[in-house]
Amino acid sequence: MRTKIISVIICILMMLSLNTYAKNLDTLCTPNPSKEAIALFRYLQDMYGEKTLAGQMWVPWGNDGLDYIETITGKLPAIMGIDFITESDNPNGVQKAINWWKNGGITTAMWHWGAPGVGEGYDNSKATIKIDSCFVPGTKAYIAFWAELKTKADWLQKFRDAHVPVLWRPFHELNGGWFWWSKEGAVKFKKLWTTMFNYFVHDRGLNNLIWVLCYDGSPDKTWYPGKQYVDIVGADTYGVGSTPQTFMFNQVKKIVGNDSVPIAYHECGVPPDPDLCFVEGAMWSWWMEWHTDYLFGVNQTYLNKVYNHNLVITLDELPKIDSVYGWDSTCIPTAIIPNIKIGSGSWQQTSKVGKYNNPDSTVILSPVASGIGKWRWSGCGISDTAREQTIVVTDFCTATATFVNECGATSTQTFNVYNDCTPTTIIPHLKVDGGNWIDTSRVTINSGSSVTLRPQPDTGGSWKWSGCGITDSLRELTIIPINSCNPVAAYTNFCGKISILTFRIIVSNGTEISNTSEISNIIIYPNPANEGVFRIKITNLSNRSQLKIFDVQGRLRYYSFLTKTETEINTGLTNGIYIIKIINGQNSFNKKLVVK
Repeated sequence: MRTKIISVIICILMMLSLNTYAKNLDTLCTPNPSKEAIALFRYLQDMYGEKTLAGQMWVPWGNDGLDYIETITGKLPAIMGIDFITESDNPNGVQKAINWWKNGGITTAMWHWGAPGVGEGYDNSKATIKIDSCFVPGTKAYIAFWAELKTKADWLQKFRDAHVPVLWRPFHELNGGWFWWSKEGAVKFKKLWTTMFNYFVHDRGLNNLIWVLCYDGSPDKTWYPGKQYVDIVGADTYGVGSTPQTFMFNQVKKIVGNDSVPIAYHECGVPPDPDLCFVEGAMWSWWMEWHTDYLFGVNQTYLNKVYNHNLVITLDELPKIDSVYGWDSTCIPTAIIPNIKIGSGSWQQTSKVGKYNNPDSTVILSPVASGIGKWRWSGCGISDTAREQTIVVTDFCTATATFVNECGATSTQTFNVYNDCTPTTIIPHLKVDGGNWIDTSRVTINSGSSVTLRPQPDTGGSWKWSGCGITDSLRELTIIPINSCNPVAAYTNFCGKISILTFRIIVSNGTEISNTSEISNIIIYPNPANEGVFRIKITNLSNRSQLKIFDVQGRLRYYSFLTKTETEINTGLTNGIYIIKIINGQNSFNKKLVVK
């Protein structure tokens, strides 16, 4: 009896786990969508959170971005984008997009819609009109509005008749305030969106569209038309480099409130770094690099990295979507629970393995799915059909486990050996004039005092200094600042992460070090010194006074004892600025020396 109870409990726990990891696939907002649109949406939902699809905007002018990408990376994007901006270019663009799907890719279409009644083109898409006039019969705007909707519906119908699904993203950057559709607030925008939706879907029967709502960099729920009109939600921003834009991602996520709604970075100036996206949890469904100068301005090494990254899907890695994801609607995909065991450790319900914390470890990957089905694997050197696989952690990789259940539905679970390298904390460590070490990065010193900087860690990695005239790669160095300054220590650890620590050195009575040749009872002449030769005269010379000369980086360049009240010094120093430190009995004096 007790055994049966335990078995029941285990089954219940397993079902709860399966529910936790289940991908609750949503249906499209379009009634009776085409089988190709259903298959594409299923694929995007299956990949969402696992990998990101690469996309590229194509234009019919200038250098071909697709050819450029293939030349640099050896790859092509999974998604190709076109723009209905210029009617004369649309025949070529539509046919190219249809061919892209036929050749195994995914197509997305947008529309820089010139303000109705004003004309086509980018500049006209930013014109200002009264949106209400688009709904007043007989007005110029009304006539143009409906004529242009019909024209674009005709083009989208060509996709439908060719059995091509389209990621349709009209009215992009909807809340930006620069395009005409975004200039009169959320209510009027939503009227535009729903009007287009109803005309395209209900009047024209365009059941091949997957509707993509496109915010600018500041997503706002006020502008959300509602789930009944939207399938995918995205945002875009420019000028942020390769940062993952985690905050923007999470803002969209709050709006949709549903983990099964894919979130797209629908336009970008530079593709987001896939490693950072993974670590920060901003796993965009897809990103689309903007065309021409934006694409050609991306660092080629970085572009190659992104296109060949194990977390980025390119054209050659797409499955035959309409067949693999085209199962019967009565069939439901099976949830997969990821389980791993590192070395001799215990089982963990996770799909992540850190490379640097588990070097050369043997890892067992053991996904669990209920019911009967078939497994297949790819990535991390695996090409097998057994459910359980073993890998050795030697490099970053993604192992993909695909489960096809008894009725033909496909589910995917990725296991990632990821970059768990984190920056090393730098501990400040310094001393003044050879005194005791103190753990601080901020210190106030008298003019002419020396500061020895020795940040921690003291082993491994490499150092690079800047600020205060320092350009050095030693961990420990001594400087005598003329004025207050901020030495900056940059530490690169064993796995390549850089940490920065800024010291703040405040020099009090900075006027003590000056260009004048006489201070107190010490005279230095000539100053500037010709070829490093000068004379020192000390009125009250103590026994065995010391002369030290430092460069501006604090390095000792000359040292001697002074035994006469007046001495000629031939330093052999090269042209530059130096600090003279004279220790005369209990007193210490500092002067600036110029050698020319």
